[in-house]
Amino acid sequence: MPDSLHIVAGLRQLDEAGYVRVFQARKVSPRGINTLLDLSEALAAPEQIRASLTRLDWPTLRGIRRGDTAALKKVAAHQFTRPDTNPPVLLDSVAEPLAQLLPNVPDFTEFVAADARSGSEAARLIATTAADAIEQLDLAPRTVRRGRGGIRMSGVEVRRIAADLDLDPAVVGSLYRWLFIGGLIAPLDDIWLPTATGRDFAELPVITRWQTLAAAWMRGLTSSALAELCLVAAIPDPCVPFDDYVDATSTTSAIQLPGDLAARARSAAALGIIHIDPAVDLEAPLDGVAQLTRAGALLLNDDIAAAAQTLASEFPAEVDRVYLQPDRTVIAPGPLKPDVEVQLRQVADLTHRAIASEYQITEQSLTRARQAGMTANQILALLKNISLTGVPQPVAYLIGDLAERYGQVRVRDHGGGTIVRALTDELADQLLVDASLRPLRLQPGSVGLTSAVSPPAVLTTLRESRYPAILENPDGSPAESAGQLTAEPFVAEVPPSIQSTAETLAELAARSRENDDQESWLRRRLELARRDRQALEVTIDLGGGKSRTLLLMPISVTPQRLRALDVDADVERTLPLRAITELSDE
Repeated sequence: MPDSLHIVAGLRQLDEAGYVRVFQARKVSPRGINTLLDLSEALAAPEQIRASLTRLDWPTLRGIRRGDTAALKKVAAHQFTRPDTNPPVLLDSVAEPLAQLLPNVPDFTEFVAADARSGSEAARLIATTAADAIEQLDLAPRTVRRGRGGIRMSGVEVRRIAADLDLDPAVVGSLYRWLFIGGLIAPLDDIWLPTATGRDFAELPVITRWQTLAAAWMRGLTSSALAELCLVAAIPDPCVPFDDYVDATSTTSAIQLPGDLAARARSAAALGIIHIDPAVDLEAPLDGVAQLTRAGALLLNDDIAAAAQTLASEFPAEVDRVYLQPDRTVIAPGPLKPDVEVQLRQVADLTHRAIASEYQITEQSLTRARQAGMTANQILALLKNISLTGVPQPVAYLIGDLAERYGQVRVRDHGGGTIVRALTDELADQLLVDASLRPLRLQPGSVGLTSAVSPPAVLTTLRESRYPAILENPDGSPAESAGQLTAEPFVAEVPPSIQSTAETLAELAARSRENDDQESWLRRRLELARRDRQALEVTIDLGGGKSRTLLLMPISVTPQRLRALDVDADVERTLPLRAITELSDE
C-alpha cells in the first residue's frame, strides 16, 4: 500500500480539531485541498516531508531516529507513522529522508572537554532572573507586537527591561520567548502579563525553574539551530542537510546557517548550555569560540533530569534570613529560599542580583504592599521574621509614616472624569500647585478636585508623584484592590481557510467509505499516468489465487474500467478496476 493511503487511513481517525492540527503542524496550505486524498498526497510529497522534518525540535527528531515510542506517538499526529501499528512505525517515505538528515544519533557527552564547566553559575542566574523578568510585566505595561512571524515583545520594551535587569538584550529577548513557550506569560489584549502558572514560578525551586526554561529552549532547537550550536562549540554536526533540497530560494532554507548567530550563542551560554569566555569577540568568526558544558551535553542527549542533577549539585546553599540595614538596604548573604524571596519582594525592590543580592525598602515598595492588602503590622511582622538584625528605627519609621498618610488622597470615577479628594486642606492645596500633576488639569470642585482624565490614569500619576493615593467607592469608603491582572494561556487563532477546510474534511470522512479511498487513489494514479503518457506495471487478480503483471499505458479511465495499451504485446486491453491489486512505476 502506498504511503498516501496509509495517511488517508490515519486522517480518517481525526476530528475537526485533528485536521486543524495537521495543517498547522505540517504547514500545508488548505488551497486546493478538497478531499482526504488531496490532503494525504500533499502530506506524502517528498519536499513536504523533508521540510517538516527540518522543523521538528531536536528531542523529537532524535527520538524518532532512535525509535523511541514517545517521540513516534508525538509525530503520529503529524501523519508520519502508519495508523495500524502499535508501537508506531514510521512511513517509508519518512524513514529514508530522516536517515539522510540524521545519519547517526551522537552521544554529546563525548564532546565535553575534561576541564569543561558544568554550566551551573549561568543556569542559576538565568533561572533566578526569569522570575524578575516575569515581575517586570506587573511593574509597567509591555506592548505585544503581532506580525507574520507570530507575536513577540516590542524591541523597545526588551531593551528597557534589559537595562533594568542588567542583561544583554539578546538574552532578554530569548528569555521572554522561553517564558512564552513555557506558558508562563501570554498576551492580554495588547500587553504581556503573567499567566497563573507564571505567577507561581517564583515559588518554585531554582533548578525547577531552569528545567522549565531549558525545556522551552529545546522546543525551539531545530536541526538548523543545532547546526549553529555545533558550529560555535566546534562539535561535529549530526544533521546533514539534504544535498538536493537546500537552495537559496527554498522556503525551507532555514536549515542553512542564518543571521544573528552571536545573539543566539549568548542566549545558549546564558542558559548554561555552552560557555563563552568573556574575552571572546562575538563579532569575529564564531567557529569554535565556545565550549559545551557538562549540563549542555546531557540536555542535548535529551536527559534533562541528569542535566538538572549536575547543575543542582553545584548550586550554592540557600539561606532564609537577611540583613536589614538602617539605610533600608536589605542584604541577602546567599541565594534566598524561593518562599522567603517571594515574601521579601512584597515589601522591597531588587537593586542588584547576584549570589548575595541586594534589595531596597522604599516608599514605593511599601505603598505597593499596602495596595496589595498588607497592613503596617503585617509588613513589620514579615520583616521581623526574616531579618537577622531586627527592624532598624528608620525602616520602622517609614512604615509608620506611610501608614498615617496612606489613603489621604482618594480617587473615584465621576461621570467620565475623576474626583480627587484630599483628606486635609493643606494636601489639597499641594495637589493644585504640584507641577508634576499638571497633566491632570486639576480644578477645585464642590466635593474635591476634578479632572477630565480617567481614574486609572489619575491614580497612576499620583502614585508616580509619591502621593499615597487609593481608589474609593462612591460612598467614600476605600475600594478593595482589584488585584493583579493575569493572562489566560495563549491559544493561537486558526485561520478561517484552515478552519473551513477542516470542517469539510471532517464531514467527508464521516459520510464516505474506507473503500472509496483506494478506489479514488487508483483512478487518480491511472489518470495521471494517462495524462503523462507513462507506462505502469499493473498487477491483475485472475481469480483462484492467480495474478498477472502487465506493463500498461492508460488510454482512458472510467469509474469502473481501464482501457490501456499493453506495451509488451502492443495490443489494447480493457480491465475492470476492481481486478487491479497493485500499481507501480515502470
